[in-house]
Amino acid sequence: MKKALAFHDWRMDEISPVDMPAQVPAVETIIKRQGGLEDGDEEPETQEYTKRMLLTTIVRAHQHTIDDTYGGDGGVTSYDKGEGEDRGHSHTWIRNTSGTRTIAMTGGHVHELLEDEEWVTLVVDKRSFSAEQRRDLASSGKALPDGSFPIVTKGDLRNAISAFGRGKAPGAAAKHIKARARALEATGMLPEEGMLAIKKAAGDAGDDDEGKNKKEGPMPDPKDKAADDVKEAAKKKKLFDEMKKNLEVQTAIAGMTDVEKAFMGGLDEVEKTAFIEAKPEARKIDIAKATADDPVIYTGLDGVEYKKSDGRLTDMAKRLDGEVRKAEVEREKNRTLELQKRAGTELKFLPGEEGDKVELLKAIDEIEDEEARGKVVKMVQAQNAEMAKAFKKRGTTVAPDADPAGGEDKLEKLAIEKAKTDGITIEKARDAVLDTPEGAAAYAEYLEDNPAQTARAVE
Repeated sequence: MKKALAFHDWRMDEISPVDMPAQVPAVETIIKRQGGLEDGDEEPETQEYTKRMLLTTIVRAHQHTIDDTYGGDGGVTSYDKGEGEDRGHSHTWIRNTSGTRTIAMTGGHVHELLEDEEWVTLVVDKRSFSAEQRRDLASSGKALPDGSFPIVTKGDLRNAISAFGRGKAPGAAAKHIKARARALEATGMLPEEGMLAIKKAAGDAGDDDEGKNKKEGPMPDPKDKAADDVKEAAKKKKLFDEMKKNLEVQTAIAGMTDVEKAFMGGLDEVEKTAFIEAKPEARKIDIAKATADDPVIYTGLDGVEYKKSDGRLTDMAKRLDGEVRKAEVEREKNRTLELQKRAGTELKFLPGEEGDKVELLKAIDEIEDEEARGKVVKMVQAQNAEMAKAFKKRGTTVAPDADPAGGEDKLEKLAIEKAKTDGITIEKARDAVLDTPEGAAAYAEYLEDNPAQTARAVE
């Protein structure tokens, strides 16, 4: 019985282009020539093609790119090293059913995609190496021990720099690429930042990594790669599982009804996860139970439903209380204006301030017994009518500038003077003088001259 291959028991040694690709997003590639070049040989021809590159947000002082030229269901971001990290990393990403892209977590962090998409024209050499050529180049130090990153010409160097993020051993690859760049006198092609950058001291044309590389000794033995391959396979499997889980979650949410999505929006993270993983029948039971425990107690004119636990009811009650208070203030204001008008007519001739008369009318209106309230109204009206007679001018035999002969004339003269002095009507002045000592004395004199009025006042 043959032993099944494990996840890490195989590797791809060579990719050969074809003139009729089977996959829809694949493209045709024309190979100019087959075989390797030696140092100083003529550079291979190059071709230009356009790629759609997307940038992620910056997290922990680093950023990745995503090549989405040919679409597809997902892929891996570019390779980069975050702040405080000894080794670099990449992220798995997937395309959701809605067309958006989700980036998986790696190293305890995750990136979001920036909205802008940039079309970049890249220059690529028409170049390939056979397995035998890669072994020969590895033995001569022009490729890594496993045959990866073969660099003979500057064009190969450009390809190696572009493919750096896809390597399994970035540290060894970076040292190899920088060494070949120095050998080809093409260090200017290296990026200014990152693992491929050559750090130069002020006034020094060399790089401080060269001596460091010499001290580090020879490249690691390919046999030691087995343990690294196992770790890398486990890491990729973990990323794949995370991507698969995220895809299952997105698929489950996409299949929910609007009611289920709305219900899920009110759950915490633990409850939300359980709701997503539940079967459709279980979700319906959860929604029905929650609806029974938290029924709709009010539906607005706009059709919005308010549940028992809805915090918006409190806000609505506060707004309603505010409107009620405003209405009460307005009603009290209108009532005061009405009572002031009544006081000016029904109690016009009674002594006292306008505010006192308004309070008197309020007290009368608050008498609950209708019959008793009517008797009090008639009594006040009668008193006002009697007081009005005191201000009725019956004529005089003295000149206007002569001293008044009786209490009635004195009251009238005081009222005329009060009206002129205060700039008020004669009616208000007649009411106002009764509150003055002179007016009170004149009114008392009037009552002495008219005993009948005194008797009615006493009654």
